[in-house]
Amino acid sequence: MANRLDADQQALKILASATAYGIFVELNPQQHAREIERRGYGSDGPFTTPVRHDEQPGQFFHPLLGSLITGAARSCSR
Repeated sequence: MANRLDADQQALKILASATAYGIFVELNPQQHAREIERRGYGSDGPFTTPVRHDEQPGQFFHPLLGSLITGAARSCSR
């Protein structure tokens, strides 16, 4: 019985974590008919590059919250 409850608890935790995480890291891919300039950031500083495919953040995109949610879920599972 205890093993069953433990498995149910783990499944609910994974479901809640995945649901809460997903909305904050939503990226929507877009394809463009011609190349457009996009800015990138590297170890040598900012640069621009032509691209035909890019990603636009979703309405609730917030990478910090997304990473904190998954980090907290990971530390609780140990």
